[in-house]
Amino acid sequence: MDKSPEIEQTDTRAPAGGAIDAGNYEIIRDRLVAHARELSEKAAALNRRRQEKFGATTLTVLGNTRVRT
Repeated sequence: MDKSPEIEQTDTRAPAGGAIDAGNYEIIRDRLVAHARELSEKAAALNRRRQEKFGATTLTVLGNTRVRT
């Protein structure tokens, strides 16, 4: 009597049709693009609120120096 758990074998081969893979890729890519756009909008809104609350400072280059090491 073997009491070890049974391991289910799954087929890891790619589907025969390349169109299926391309369709899945398009769906995932579109979802990621939509999430990236939403995240960017949220970050921009957060940055605007931060600037309103704490004020905005602009970064400017005051000089350019070469350092020898």
